[in-house]
Amino acid sequence: MAVLNRVPIEIEKRLLLASILGFFWGSAIGTFCWVGLFNAIEEKIVHLEEYLPTPAKDAQFVLVEIDRIPVDRPWPWPRLEYSLFLRSLIPQMPQSVVLDVLFTDRGPRLDSFDETFRSLINRLNRVCFAGAALKTESLAPQQFLFEKFLVRGNPSLLPKYGSAFWPSTDLTEGNPVGINNLGVGAKRKIRAVPLFFQLKDNLVPSLTLVAAASYMQASIGNSEARLNKAFLLRNSTGNILRRIPLDSEGRMQLRYKRFPSGIIRIKYDDFLLYADQMARGIKPAFDLNLLHGKQIWLGVTDPAVINWVETDMGKMSPVEIKLEAARQIVQGDFLRRTPKGVAFVFLFLFSVLAPRLFVRFSFLKALGLFLVLFGTVVGTSVAGFILFNLVFPLASFLFVSLGVILCGLSARFWKFHVISLKSPHLERVEAALERIEKKFLHDGSKFNQ
Repeated sequence: MAVLNRVPIEIEKRLLLASILGFFWGSAIGTFCWVGLFNAIEEKIVHLEEYLPTPAKDAQFVLVEIDRIPVDRPWPWPRLEYSLFLRSLIPQMPQSVVLDVLFTDRGPRLDSFDETFRSLINRLNRVCFAGAALKTESLAPQQFLFEKFLVRGNPSLLPKYGSAFWPSTDLTEGNPVGINNLGVGAKRKIRAVPLFFQLKDNLVPSLTLVAAASYMQASIGNSEARLNKAFLLRNSTGNILRRIPLDSEGRMQLRYKRFPSGIIRIKYDDFLLYADQMARGIKPAFDLNLLHGKQIWLGVTDPAVINWVETDMGKMSPVEIKLEAARQIVQGDFLRRTPKGVAFVFLFLFSVLAPRLFVRFSFLKALGLFLVLFGTVVGTSVAGFILFNLVFPLASFLFVSLGVILCGLSARFWKFHVISLKSPHLERVEAALERIEKKFLHDGSKFNQ
């Protein structure tokens, strides 16, 4: 039998109850956040946050895009085309050049200008070449020259490749080579790019990593990959220049921007026209002097030649994605996740302390204070994302906030009961004693009269 205790309940008891309820709620949501149960929702929120404007970055990269392959200049192009391109670049003195084109095809039409091509390469500061990894081992053995680096962790999760298309060492002597694969399935939206590949028994850097290292004057040979943690990009003296977040498959997550990221784009034919105009003393429509000291990428964007890839920004050409990844490395523009331990402690403390507002204050005042606190946390997380690329688990925080309101209201309106546990025999005895007591009192009152 339950008897309602009508004595007012002390405020301390309700505060304690609010914290106890919040303890269990916060423990559950914090654990779900820790194990990644809300990861899919968190990613959707990150995609929405990427619509926000971000501070402008300096233009450090230029993409010269081959957006159209004429009928009279079938693909692949001979070395003569690239010789004209490099010759036009020399007066602008670029910091480095990245050729996202495979120089593996041979033949009189293609390699008749190799000597001129090599001499122009030697006149530039540094030229990065591209190779392509294949799953099969059907190709004849080749000599691969690349910088080796230290890897810590379990490389068994890395995708394995058996052979590669590799440019001739006669062309690449003294210049770095990186694999230009994106490493994604045909129907997947790309959210990350690999920084290195497992080619047979070797770990070979990607073109993105090689290009970023060239711009930053880093040494891949002195660098270190810590799988599922970070790639430590070092210079020749061993100092860390950049910590690149890395997953267990050696990939770096992309930071898509829906606002200009500071990359200059020029069409290949327009570039040759502007260079010719400058050489003849004619002021071109675009000032090529802006290319001085920048990294110049040359790649194909013609959808008739290469397959574009699905991204959160729509379809993009592979060279654009690799260039964007290199820009992120150079500018340190990474998505930084809030450490799981920090997120768990914050969510837990918030769920334990915030419900007490609904006990200590009136409902409207408590709700107002809670909304101010909620808005402060959300606003701070958004500001951290815009300014520092810091990703806070907002989905988990929303679930915790819902539970805080429920826990606070439950503690505020909880009905406390005093439970009397008695056996049926004992209740019958007490009833008999009560009747005797009433009868005795009734008889006693008559006797006194």
